[in-house]
Amino acid sequence: MISLGRVCFDYMNLSVEKFKRKRLDGKIDTAVVWLGADSQKAGLGIYLKDLADYIDQQRDKALQEQSQLKGRAA
Repeated sequence: MISLGRVCFDYMNLSVEKFKRKRLDGKIDTAVVWLGADSQKAGLGIYLKDLADYIDQQRDKALQEQSQLKGRAA
């Protein structure tokens, strides 16, 4: 489990608030879980596997875009 703040800072270049907005808008599709007690003061986190899956999905999208660009340039 990685804290949401660390994920946002290290992997997404987003503030936590911007991440939350994008998630609510459906632009980021990954599970966020409470770290610790069921309280709003508890931290939020993302499972490492879920983060890896999200990164893989972003890579797949980038590869598709690259293939389309190559196809148009050829």
